[in-house]
Amino acid sequence: MKNIIDMEPWLNRSELEVWSHLDNPHPQEVVDLLLQPHKSSYYFLMFINRGSVEFSVDLRTVQVNEGQALFIKPQQVRMPPASKGEAEFFKILFSEQTYSLLPLTFKFWLDPIQQQKISFTADAWERMNQVILLLRQTLQKDAGIALSHSYLQSVLTEMEESYFANVSTQYNGRYVQPFLRFQHLVEEQFMAPLSVAAIAKQLAMSESNLYSVVKEWSGISPKKYINQRIALEAQRRLLYADESVKELATRLGFSDENYLSRFFRKQTGQSISEFRHKFAELSR
Repeated sequence: MKNIIDMEPWLNRSELEVWSHLDNPHPQEVVDLLLQPHKSSYYFLMFINRGSVEFSVDLRTVQVNEGQALFIKPQQVRMPPASKGEAEFFKILFSEQTYSLLPLTFKFWLDPIQQQKISFTADAWERMNQVILLLRQTLQKDAGIALSHSYLQSVLTEMEESYFANVSTQYNGRYVQPFLRFQHLVEEQFMAPLSVAAIAKQLAMSESNLYSVVKEWSGISPKKYINQRIALEAQRRLLYADESVKELATRLGFSDENYLSRFFRKQTGQSISEFRHKFAELSR
């Protein structure tokens, strides 16, 4: 089967880049690889000014329409459409090093409503496009890291405010901060044995309150949320990591590969071999 491609050896990227639909920054052999499922250590943003595109992100299809932005975190498995048609857009890519140098961090990356995209008001969209153009010009003229980082910070701030404005409108914003803290802890600790009781203690919450928070935002229990995150990691590594099921079981904290296999089937509804076969068919 085809594994997920790690694009880092193929790309000669700077720490921060801005492209438009008019640009062609890669040779054809790299473009062909980018059209297959791949992963990257870079943050990826795509802003649709006209038309729409469909991306596959972590095996989910995300349609991004005019006036919306797609965001993809490092190591998420992604596959763009073979053709973007008449779509007009900007893309921003930046490294984890660049993100670490910004004065603020942003919680929209945790994506509590699990949409992988953000809608904007007309005013916010216009402001953001103006800043993206300034960022692009700054990079083209090599005007300095401080200025380019300030423009990137402005774009991410617009995204943060629009994301959580949508959250407040759609979900009344209740419990969002406790849920974001829960998500953050799960992301940090899911590879180790992790109990709901331990997370509740770290969050200074009762287990019943934690259940209410997670259930409201995700529609599932804290335990199922943790299990789904482990299952997602298993899917990612089955596709792009060069390791056996036994090695994967050890990495994810399972006592043996049979236990992992039972867990995987329960969480995904298919066996590990069925999952690999299905993806191999998709990748042809």
